[in-house]
Amino acid sequence: MIKLGNTSIKDMFFGTDPIGRVYQGYDLIYPYRVSPAMIDNITPSGEVKSSGNWSGSENWFAMDDDPTNPWMSHDNNDAWTSYNFGFGNGKIIRGFMMTSANTDIHVATPKKIILHANNGGAVWDILGAWDDLTWGTMETKWFSLAKNNVRYEVFRITVLETEEPTVGYVKIGNLVYYGLDN
Repeated sequence: MIKLGNTSIKDMFFGTDPIGRVYQGYDLIYPYRVSPAMIDNITPSGEVKSSGNWSGSENWFAMDDDPTNPWMSHDNNDAWTSYNFGFGNGKIIRGFMMTSANTDIHVATPKKIILHANNGGAVWDILGAWDDLTWGTMETKWFSLAKNNVRYEVFRITVLETEEPTVGYVKIGNLVYYGLDN
């Protein structure tokens, strides 16, 4: 294995293969993409919602596989985007990938996020929380939920803080959920 300082080439590589399986180096992390690339709020399946969006920046832009076409919220205080797989279609999510938008100004990218999940009720379970995030232009990050073994129908990412808290909005280029079944 080639080492560059304390980092191996294997640790530096991250990506997906042509059928959407996630790899880090040559290791398969999670085999299935479980959320589709959306073309509107409900097509091809499920439903995307958010706490709000700028005119011309629709909810589903967060999940359209195009980071050059980002979802932008109206605010940056507890702005959220959710995906509902639908009644009886819950998934065991083991991670998600988030991509920053196509801009050199990263002030609106998430710095602190929480992933919630539920099965259609009013109570949300917290599956994970991440803070001190920093982003490059159209940078993709992997967020692991390796210990989640519960099937949920609805997943919601709440942005608690952006890189620049006074910017007034949130911008997410793309979001994809991965799990144990497709």
